[in-house]
Amino acid sequence: MKISMKLDASAYEAKTKKQIRNLAYSVQQALNDTALQVQARIQGDLRAKFRLRKPANQKGWAGAQSEYSAATGDSPSRSEQSWLVKQIKVFTFANVKKGKLYAEVGIGQRPRLLLSMFETGGMREPAKGKNVAVPNPDVARDGSINKQVSPKYMYKALKMKKYKTKSEYITTKYKKKYGVIVKKYKSKESKVQRKGLERTFMINKPTAKLKMGGIYQRVGPKRGDIRVVYSFQKAFRIRKTLNFINQSKEVYEKQFRENFYKRFYKLNS
Repeated sequence: MKISMKLDASAYEAKTKKQIRNLAYSVQQALNDTALQVQARIQGDLRAKFRLRKPANQKGWAGAQSEYSAATGDSPSRSEQSWLVKQIKVFTFANVKKGKLYAEVGIGQRPRLLLSMFETGGMREPAKGKNVAVPNPDVARDGSINKQVSPKYMYKALKMKKYKTKSEYITTKYKKKYGVIVKKYKSKESKVQRKGLERTFMINKPTAKLKMGGIYQRVGPKRGDIRVVYSFQKAFRIRKTLNFINQSKEVYEKQFRENFYKRFYKLNS
């Protein structure tokens, strides 16, 4: 989406080559200043509306995030930005020498990144298969929804593999002539199961605990000593939660002229 604005430059009529150059560079700098302000505004709104579990550039899986106030207009510091916040980028800066008198701010496009869908709305489809795997906070997130999925419970870390169950045998009894009872053994076909590390296993059909199955973990010797790690759910709709486009318009309309005037006067002072 493009956002344009008219600027009355009649009061800044350039008569010399230096003034022409200063006018062009003032527009360039004002565009870049405004693009950074748009980025900071959207990043601040993202932090306010989303539960960001892990700051960037921080080792480990836990750690408090520093506060960010959109009212101050300051951008989040590098240490407090999460990976998700960093997906709000200035893709193109204005550059007079390259003939670019525009700036472009947008959302990074990466595989399985759903951030842009929160702006437009849409269906959350599974990455593979028919269902979406939803982690159980009590197990996968170490008891808190505010935490990331523990490394050992990441799906890839579980290394789910296919296994075949042992063939079973059933006996059938029937009578032949003269009252002789004969036992006949019939083989029962083996089944395919998926098992992984941490004593986990997958069930792709409805169970007593989950309507669509999921990934379970065995925690004891008895048959019922299991707990849910992931539950399977159908694709679901993501609501329009963000308002990036309107926020960008608002920042641009309020800040661009002011940024231009500041840059122009400074260049000609």
